[in-house]
Amino acid sequence: MSKDILLTICVPTFNRADTLRETLLSLEFIKSWPFAVEILVADDASPDHSWQVMQEVQQQSLPMIRPLRHEKNIG
Repeated sequence: MSKDILLTICVPTFNRADTLRETLLSLEFIKSWPFAVEILVADDASPDHSWQVMQEVQQQSLPMIRPLRHEKNIG
């Protein structure tokens, strides 16, 4: 990501693969904003496929996603 980011949108997730895709895709409108934005997706070691969903959306639609995954759940 660019050093000129003016806004970070944080999306915490844990075992929400079923709604994570919809949540992230609802943020697609930010691609048209005239300034740099990042979406920080923080996964708290979900045992479901939340991490894969985030990676798919990042590759297909929202390259401004910055993934963060905890190795173990920190509660």
